[in-house]
Formats: sequence, C-alpha cells, structure tokens
Amino acid sequence: MESERQVQALSDAELLLRKDGLDKSLTACAMAGVEVSTSEQAEFALVQDEIARRGLTSSYSSGIDWTSLLGLDFEGYRLTGFLAQGRFSFLMLGENQDGDRRVYKIARPVAGLPMQDSIGQRWLTRAMDVTPFQVCDIYPSPSQMIDLQAERLAGFTSGAFVELLSVGNKDGLVYYSMPFLQGKTLRQYLHQFNPGVQDILKLFDLLALELVFDREGVFGMEERPEQYHGDITPDNIFLQGDFDADGAAPELTVKLLDPGYFGPLQMSDRYVENAMVGTPLYYPLLEVDDIMAFGYCLWEAIGGKQPLLSLSPSESEVVSTLSAAEAAEASQSILSEALEHLIQFRDSLGQPFLGGLRSASLPSQINNQVNREIEEVVLKMVRLARDESGRLTIDKGYASFAEVEAALASIIPEIEPALEETL
Repeated sequence: MESERQVQALSDAELLLRKDGLDKSLTACAMAGVEVSTSEQAEFALVQDEIARRGLTSSYSSGIDWTSLLGLDFEGYRLTGFLAQGRFSFLMLGENQDGDRRVYKIARPVAGLPMQDSIGQRWLTRAMDVTPFQVCDIYPSPSQMIDLQAERLAGFTSGAFVELLSVGNKDGLVYYSMPFLQGKTLRQYLHQFNPGVQDILKLFDLLALELVFDREGVFGMEERPEQYHGDITPDNIFLQGDFDADGAAPELTVKLLDPGYFGPLQMSDRYVENAMVGTPLYYPLLEVDDIMAFGYCLWEAIGGKQPLLSLSPSESEVVSTLSAAEAAEASQSILSEALEHLIQFRDSLGQPFLGGLRSASLPSQINNQVNREIEEVVLKMVRLARDESGRLTIDKGYASFAEVEAALASIIPEIEPALEETL
C-alpha cells in the first residue's frame, strides 16, 4: 500500500492516474465477487483525500443517480449491484433466477459533464479529435459510445477479447452485456503480488499469443486491420483465473476489455474525420499502434512507473516553451537528436505526449532483474532503441505480434518460441 507520504509525492497526473487505477481495481474485485483488501481501501481513501486537498477533479461529474437502475430486468437478468461508472456509462451486475451473472454496460441517459480542466486529464482515457494542429477533446453521446464499443467487440475474432453476449435498448437505455469474469486487472495483479520480471514476461507472452491467433486458431491477425484493440492499458488487460495467495493461478487466461476506437465519427453536432477514443499515455502518437501500447504496459509493469509520466504534465508544459536548442540541450544526455526532433515535431502538431521520454528512466535503471537483452525487447516494442552512445533513439520496432511473441519467448528461459516457424 502507498503511504501518505508516497501519495503526497505523486504528481497531479500520477495521482489522478492512480485513482483511475484503483477505481478499476475495486471494480475488478466486485466483478470477481471477492472482498477488497483493506490495504487497497486505505490507499483509495488516501488518494481521495489528497485529490480533495489539492482541489483536483476527476475526469467527469455526475448528476445521474445509478441507484435508479437497481432492480431493473435486462433480458431476464435483474440488476443487483453497482460496479463502476464513467462519464458515458454505468457498469452494473446482473443475475438471473439460476444464479448466472453477467456484467451490463449501460449508457447514461445524458453524459456526465466534464468538471473544470485538470492538467492530469490529458493522461486519462478520452475521446479526441486528433487532426494535426487542431487536437482537442470531443463529446460523443453516451449511447453512441456504447453502440460503437459493442460493434467493435462483435467484430473481433481473437480469443484475447472479452466476449460480447448481448446488445440492446431497454426503454431508451442503450447497453451491452459481457461475462462476469473471475480474476484481476494487470494493474491490480502488479500492485497486489509484486511479481518478478520473468513472471511478468510470461504474462505478456501469453497475451501476445492470444493476439496472434483467432478463435479458430488461424494465424494472421495482423492481416485484419479492423482487429486492433485501440486502448491497451494495465486496466484493460484482465487476468482471468483463481489466484493463490502468492499470485499463482492455474489455467490462467488473458483478456482485453473496453476496446478503443480510431476513425471517422459522426456526432450530433459535427463530423470528426480523425477521432480517437483511447488513452494518450499508451498511444502517445495518437495512432493505432497496439504494439506500442503493449510495450508501454510492459515497461510500466517491470519498471513500476509509466515512462511517459516521468515528467509531470506541468513540467512538460514548461519544457515545451523552451527553444529547440534549449530543449535539445536539456535532454542531450538521454535522447538522440532524431528522437528529440520527433518530440518537438509532435509538440508542434498539438500532440505533446512523448515529452516524458526526456526524463524517463530505462527499465534496467529501475529494476536490477532487467538485463540489456530484456531492455532491448521492451524498447523495440515502443519503437525505440539505444544508440552507440547509450541514448534513446527511434527504431522501426516490431511489425507484428508474432514478432513480439518470438522476441518475448527468446528472453524467457523456460519458453520455446511458439511462432518461430511462421516468421
């Protein structure tokens, strides 16, 4: 558990991200039907108190009371519990007469209005117009977001994605349902069990395998561009299984929740040609790149901190005001000239999400279990490498999750590359 001093030391962005992670962790406990640990309850209280002390706000406010949904019948499933809420939806637990349980994601009748702006909001999941030079938040209707997410879930053929059970509209309430899963989010697992690097690598190798093969065992997910997830984060990676006290889980499977979206979006008041619904913290180029998001999740998992949060948003804003020469000089011991130019170019487009790399700690600098070989694989996932002088520079990265899985297997002693013959 984070101590009060540790919580107070977090930047505004880290504090809001931690609250978001704890929200989803507590939701996962509710979905799994397990009791929330006292340490997580205490940490959540500390984080809430610190947010209030600083006068920060969450990414949404709500004037809609979820209690009005309790007792409603959806397809023979009575809503018996509240799991979580977001600006666009409520997550509710449903149970039928046979005791079978489902999770219902229900659109709010009206979106919760964003509260006053906070510098940390840029790091949370959001809907955006990502057109260069005019990047801004957009506000689709809740029902549109639920319909869009359900449509994406219905189109997946990979077993890595949570199953869509039903879609409907009950008296104006747009919804979809999914299975009630037993397990933990990756963020919750990392926080509770503090696993070693090799255990983390095995989890990511398992997910990479799931992302390569579809439900019929057909190779070639990369040949289907529509199969992207679009919002891979530690909170959307779900480890399905019954965990022992030491973190072991027989017959563990990995699922991806809550897919994002990249593409055109027709809203009630405008048409957005280049929309994104996702998390800039893991998609800093504001482009569909699940491998990069996967890599930032792995970097965070083994390093204990999201590398793009190494520089707080307020500090990033200060750095972005420097001249090109000053910025290059400030980061010359960390970044290559090519990478610094890329960051400045993205800043000029209104996409300031790579700036944290200027002060990021490499995985090997944070965790002594990370050797140079492991670090090279992690960096290559996020399309980076170290040049001859040891600075971070641009790399083309991996072309597919098949290549990612083969690279992961090569640094896990007990695992033979499952896809070697296909590469």
